[in-house]
Amino acid sequence: MRKISIAILVLCGIFSLAFVAPQPLLLIQIEKDQENLRIVEVSPGHGYPTQTMPGSVAAGFIVVMDVHGRQLASMPVVFPEFLMPPVPIYGDNAYGPISIQNPRTVVALPAFQKAAKIQLRTAQGALADSIKAPKFGKYPKYEAPVQIFGSTDPAQSLDILFLGDDYDSSQQALFESDVAAHMEFLLNIPPYPSYPTGINVWRIDGTEDLGCYYNCMGIERLICCDNVAVQTKAAAAPFDEIIVLVNNSEYGGAGSLTPGGGGTETYAVAYHLTSQYGRQVTVHEFGHSFGGVMDEYLYDIPTGIPQGPNCDYSGCSSWDGMPETGCFLGCSYDNLFRSTENGCLMNTITPTGGYKYCPVCELAIENVIKRYISPDDDDSGSDDDSGLDDDTADDDTIDDDTAIDDDTADDDTEDNDTADDDQTPNPPNDSSGDNSNGGCAGCGNG
Repeated sequence: MRKISIAILVLCGIFSLAFVAPQPLLLIQIEKDQENLRIVEVSPGHGYPTQTMPGSVAAGFIVVMDVHGRQLASMPVVFPEFLMPPVPIYGDNAYGPISIQNPRTVVALPAFQKAAKIQLRTAQGALADSIKAPKFGKYPKYEAPVQIFGSTDPAQSLDILFLGDDYDSSQQALFESDVAAHMEFLLNIPPYPSYPTGINVWRIDGTEDLGCYYNCMGIERLICCDNVAVQTKAAAAPFDEIIVLVNNSEYGGAGSLTPGGGGTETYAVAYHLTSQYGRQVTVHEFGHSFGGVMDEYLYDIPTGIPQGPNCDYSGCSSWDGMPETGCFLGCSYDNLFRSTENGCLMNTITPTGGYKYCPVCELAIENVIKRYISPDDDDSGSDDDSGLDDDTADDDTIDDDTAIDDDTADDDTEDNDTADDDQTPNPPNDSSGDNSNGGCAGCGNG
């Protein structure tokens, strides 16, 4: 297996953000309460519009409109569905997927000068919520992320972002070394070494409290974080997936998961300690949040259905004929089967034969990677059905470092009520959420 050395990682860190420009943002916080969607809050930000993975299943979509009801931009809204506790050790109890109740997410869209109304629509196009687009006098100063691996255009790559929780101002060096160690470990687990030019890795310094805490939902090793804080901080980078490192020596972690894997709505959490199992927890939880693969250890639950590609019914027809695989009883649920007996980081943090995923998990993760670096021709961003009105060019966005004064607003910014709430703008795509241009119509390729 080809090793990715620290020397290579450092050399790749010289590349900067020249290929895509950060910009003032509207950070739109959205909540799903059972089946109801609502806009919770809109705050100013500075960075990159959300990059939605092609194929994501959207619960709805956000639409920014001008005073005439013309669509400036649209973005699918996707929520994580499950929270996955880390692998049990020291004889701890095993727990299955936990449904996330009343999830919140943050969608980052460009701060259009002519924005008059923000609508939240269901996946079927029905109006769920609508507010007047706020005008902010000042946008936060941009704090550039540090690129520590890769040099590929974020529109054509998998962009992994590391954030830190509970590292104080004197621990920047520790955070940097932790990120380097976790990154190198992850990128040397197949299939990642096969894509040295298809992956970028970023780090946001100036770490802060992201609301992460242990004993979430009564499970000692389960770490939950403030999802809004995580995604708000992450907006400064062009990310596709997040890994949060918690500066704590107690074993723990979590992976939020959307079936099928990938998506900016999910992220992995791991305690930082590299001298124990911190790096292995990162790889395991990233397997959930990015790869969409399931636990292969047992929850002590008699029956269940396969919720990921690495668990199957008797006979294991899903991977029949795949080299180095078998059919071993027990995969999350007692009645399901896995492909290796004890050779996968989704089963144990100390697999036999070295640190690796099983062949089935490896293939599943590789397929998700390809959705980022090898998009279909139909997702090239040239599709006319982008949801962006030809009359609203991207240069309508507010310039960097520009304070917005109400007196400088466009003369057309009359009361939002002149734009009809009942009219249904074009969604960014069909109800599947698949969208060209990274899922954001009108956001550019960043």
